[in-house]
Amino acid sequence: MKKISVLAVVMALTISACSAKGESTTNVNVENSKYDSAVSESISVHATGTEASQDNQKETTTIDDNSEKETTVSSTTTRKRTVTYISERAVYYRESDDRYDVLFCLLDEDKEYMDASGTAQIKIVDALGNVLYDEMIMFTEKQFKGWTFNSKDNSSYGCWLTIPRGSLKGACSSSGTLTLSVDVKDCSFAPHNITIFDLPQKEASIELPNTPINVVDSRYRGHTSYATITDISYETTNSYDGKMYLTFKFVVTLDKQVGEEDTAYSIGIGYKFIDSQGFVAKTGSIYTNTLRVGEKSKEETFINGLDPSESYRLVFEEKVT
Repeated sequence: MKKISVLAVVMALTISACSAKGESTTNVNVENSKYDSAVSESISVHATGTEASQDNQKETTTIDDNSEKETTVSSTTTRKRTVTYISERAVYYRESDDRYDVLFCLLDEDKEYMDASGTAQIKIVDALGNVLYDEMIMFTEKQFKGWTFNSKDNSSYGCWLTIPRGSLKGACSSSGTLTLSVDVKDCSFAPHNITIFDLPQKEASIELPNTPINVVDSRYRGHTSYATITDISYETTNSYDGKMYLTFKFVVTLDKQVGEEDTAYSIGIGYKFIDSQGFVAKTGSIYTNTLRVGEKSKEETFINGLDPSESYRLVFEEKVT
């Protein structure tokens, strides 16, 4: 049986009653819920096909996750089953395939799992409300499968929809909100929000200065250090609140000293981040490891609160006094 490693999962487990199209949807409280209100741990999914019969016995066949399930209705069933409820809405990111899986369960009037054809409207926004994805996806009975969670013994049976991560626009935050609306024949379910993680990141543009850069540190009386900055690079990570964390790195070499040349000193280097409108957005100073003439050091500085939609220019202060 194939298992799928999952980085993050969020489930919305309210069972909502179906309404005729155009009417409002009512939430129904169900005792003995199978799952907690939210799951934020890694899970393994057992991809199985499950078929419901009249006496509530489920026949399960192990299948490959990417295969389709042929759905057959028990010939002994005389009562016409109709979709009445929706539950266990969830989304998680599958790192191995670089995609999101969106899951939901449909239930009949007796709150028994069933499958159906219909459409799902899926909208994804980041923490700042930027729309990253907004599409309608058609689904059929063949997209219904069974799964179990590691932390629970109970199994679920529902529809699996997949969204390639590359189909989303870049986000200004690492997490956001997925809104799921489901329609089946003669029945609509109100939009429902689920937290989604691992959004593709929109990165700010950082213009780096040309190297080498000569810097002078004369903070110490009777002593001046002359150094050179080379090999500048940066990395960015967006946070949950729409702000960007940036780490810029560089190599600095102490070329010479005037006064006390045999003494090791830390070199002070100032920097500025200037935005696209010419405003100074961030300033700070870096103090290197203590160096002697001819020695070099790798330096790394962490900057937060930058705007992922902005363009910045990094400037080093060439003299510190």
